[in-house]
Amino acid sequence: MKEVCIALLICNIYAQNGYDPAEPPDLPEEAKFYLEAPKAVQIHEKQCKNTLKYLHILYRHGDRNPSTLLPNDPENGESTWKEGLGEITVKGLQQQYRLGQWLRKRYGEFLGNDFSRKDIYVRSSDYSRTIMSALANLAGMFPANITEKWETSLDWVPIPVHTVDKERDFQLNEQLSCPMATAAIDSINSDPNVIKIEKAHEDLLKHLEEKSGVKKPLRLREMWWIFDALNCEFHHRETHKWPSWINESVWKRVQQLYDQSAQFSFHNKQLRRLRGGALVAEIFERLRSKINGSLEIDGPKKAYIYSAHDTTLAACLSTFGIVPHVFPLYATAVLIELHKIDGKDVIEIYYKNVTDSEALYQMEIPGCSGLCEVEALHAQLESLFPIDWYSECGRPIATSNTSLWVIIAILALMNIVCLSVICVDIVIRKQLKPRRRLPRPFERNLMADDDDEIDLEL
Repeated sequence: MKEVCIALLICNIYAQNGYDPAEPPDLPEEAKFYLEAPKAVQIHEKQCKNTLKYLHILYRHGDRNPSTLLPNDPENGESTWKEGLGEITVKGLQQQYRLGQWLRKRYGEFLGNDFSRKDIYVRSSDYSRTIMSALANLAGMFPANITEKWETSLDWVPIPVHTVDKERDFQLNEQLSCPMATAAIDSINSDPNVIKIEKAHEDLLKHLEEKSGVKKPLRLREMWWIFDALNCEFHHRETHKWPSWINESVWKRVQQLYDQSAQFSFHNKQLRRLRGGALVAEIFERLRSKINGSLEIDGPKKAYIYSAHDTTLAACLSTFGIVPHVFPLYATAVLIELHKIDGKDVIEIYYKNVTDSEALYQMEIPGCSGLCEVEALHAQLESLFPIDWYSECGRPIATSNTSLWVIIAILALMNIVCLSVICVDIVIRKQLKPRRRLPRPFERNLMADDDDEIDLEL
């Protein structure tokens, strides 16, 4: 199969507008800034290879409502999004159900017909849209068979989805407070490449700044605020319409500029270490445990599934050195497979990069020639794995989990209060207890046992 160099995450909208996603946007020569397009080979086989030993699946949630609103877009207020801001839609649940069916076609033989808690573990970020996406996806992956019907007409059986509190989830929540990562992102405003892109799109940025009502001046890194609302309105154009200051031509440029801005999200080693490194380190730990046999005791034997966000997919790929040119779309998936080939334990990474598309690409992992062995790749990427995420983020452990320390402080205070009450009670009891009168010598003799000698002085 011939290897081709392609820009991934092909958006259907681009194709409709005649935009070739494999080419950098049409910018002045001095302003063109695109990292080398990731190399990939399209896979036509529907099922995975029989050398598969373990599987990680990481997918983005389905279609959702906007997380934020544009100030100067009154017709698309919060009340017009019935599920609520940031929440998944029926369309998004359907997308995830179909993704689950696609995953079943590819991995059904490996995972088995029925869900097994011993073989599969599903973890979601702590957001409604990702938890519901996981449930819809699992319904597509594991439809109920006849013996599993439980007095319902639905072709569905409950499957557990686990989560970690979003304030502690530094693997899947890229929005978790990390001052050092925030500083690294802020620094891109002074990057010469960013300044060149902004100069090339100066007219567009000025137009969006004046019409939208968002922060001024509008910089490249703030393009998400514009893109998010307009993208959701586009996907729900049967019920929502763009404000008058947006048309197809402007929208095309907004998409291109947003994807360029997104490339800077994890563009240096520090951002990859703080935003993607912990997740990739966890994946490697599980793969190595599978290889040495310890996973058979403690963990799921066949697959670990993550339901997360576009930033999670992009951070994971970027940590492997694969930088997407179009930010991950709804219900797209990264597949990290462990294979035993010619006696070697190797990693293969696949990308299902378009919503509701059958297209699947095997990604070339930078630094790997031929078979990409687990230990060699681990050694190559180990410098991106944080040792103490909180400290490296500028959040000492003493303040990294406020809720936990508040609970500890309350418990300590309660113990002090209880001890104080006990001490006061003892003192009061001693004061109220009648004093014992010592018997006189004669009385002592009278109280002696019968067998004791009584010596009376007459």
